[in-house]
Amino acid sequence: MNSARHLAACTLLAMATSAAYCTEKPDTFSAQKAVLLKTGTDPVTRYLQSVALGHMMCSMSINKARDNAAYKKASKDDIAFANYRQCIDEHSASFKTNYTLATKATANNQALSKELKEHYILAVDQLQGIVPGDDERVIDYERRTEAQKRATAKQLIRVKAELP
Repeated sequence: MNSARHLAACTLLAMATSAAYCTEKPDTFSAQKAVLLKTGTDPVTRYLQSVALGHMMCSMSINKARDNAAYKKASKDDIAFANYRQCIDEHSASFKTNYTLATKATANNQALSKELKEHYILAVDQLQGIVPGDDERVIDYERRTEAQKRATAKQLIRVKAELP
């Protein structure tokens, strides 16, 4: 990655994970692994942070893939960053890991566990929904993805309402 893009990614990572540092890694999507680190927050907060980071990173990745499709010459870093399917796979795994930890931590609160489960389902659906269908029109894609975002955001409100 070029230095400006790397600095922006480090800044966003630090904000999302409450970490004040960012290390150089050759892995394009290694930023999501920092969400699994113990940063002093509770498991529910870590889960919600991993969801926010995953949606942001994979949305940026698919937008970069669209940009690369418009231009004939793309650098190797641009092509690697535009691998949105890898991003979706890695962040889906991060969602599941953090969701499992969050449900274990909230096992005594049935209402919160129920709302977290629904949020997890919607979050994964939204993440996997960033890939457009084969014959999907642009307007239909935008409507579908916006509906998924609204549903996930509404469920997040329900989760936050059940937090102690």
